[in-house]
Amino acid sequence: MTKAQKSIILLSILLAVFLLCIWFFVYLPQQKKLSSIEKELSSIDMQIAQINEMAGGGDLTEALSNFNKQVKDMSAIFSSTDEEVIGNLSKEAKKLKIEIESIKPLAKQSIENPSLPLEIEELPIAMQLSCEFKDLANYLKILREEFSALIKVKKLEIKGGGEGKDLLSVNLEISAFLSRQI
Repeated sequence: MTKAQKSIILLSILLAVFLLCIWFFVYLPQQKKLSSIEKELSSIDMQIAQINEMAGGGDLTEALSNFNKQVKDMSAIFSSTDEEVIGNLSKEAKKLKIEIESIKPLAKQSIENPSLPLEIEELPIAMQLSCEFKDLANYLKILREEFSALIKVKKLEIKGGGEGKDLLSVNLEISAFLSRQI
């Protein structure tokens, strides 16, 4: 082998090593970055499609305005103070001639919901009532359909007053949901 042939083989090997280095250290990492960016772009496109779907295909400012109106309406469903809820519970009971023997608010529990600009708290309330069955049924109907706060009945225990007595002894555990703007 001549000296020129050895130089050509050496240059060919160096060129092959150089091309392999470029392949492994430049092209493949850039290809991975490109793939990652394409996935991120696809994810963003999906999020934009979801936002547009939520907007009903219309204007996003109008959709945001509707969302804020719905939050305000939702805020009106929840009472803002526990005193207000307890006062309204007592007032509705008096209207139906239900005797409240005791009413005990328990510790509030915060409900996490990062998608709403409201802080919602659950206020458990234990009540002992004395009433007739029809009055209790009307009271529960008012709590469910017409009450000024969102109420959830957790426990209802009814005991008869005894022979010859019309009044029932009722243990009622409810949760009232309170809200305030964050």
